[in-house]
Amino acid sequence: MSSALSDPNTQIFQQALMSSARSSQATSTLSQVQARHNDIVAIERKVTELAQLFQELQLTIDIQEVHIDRINEQAGNTQTNLNSADKELDRTIGIMRAIRRKKWWCFSICLIIVIIVIVVPVVIKNTKS
Repeated sequence: MSSALSDPNTQIFQQALMSSARSSQATSTLSQVQARHNDIVAIERKVTELAQLFQELQLTIDIQEVHIDRINEQAGNTQTNLNSADKELDRTIGIMRAIRRKKWWCFSICLIIVIIVIVVPVVIKNTKS
């Protein structure tokens, strides 16, 4: 059928042209059929190109899927590390508060000792006099 459409001198259309008094109608029919055939061939070519594009897209997706899986894994690791860091920060804040409290206790004890060392001799000296 496609050879009949691609070659305008085929027997079917030649017989129609010779035997018909309406040769102009047969010629217009032939050109319409050829135009439709050309359109169908163009559509077939475009569908083939589209199928090839989809195959390339699938290949690209398959290649990128490995990277996406690795990114998801790294995101999971990051979340785990953030949770661990949050716990460590809470623990460190507690230790720092305890150190500050102990520092104030040491300061208070040293102040009491200094007061005792300075005040007691003065009081003893005043009581002897």
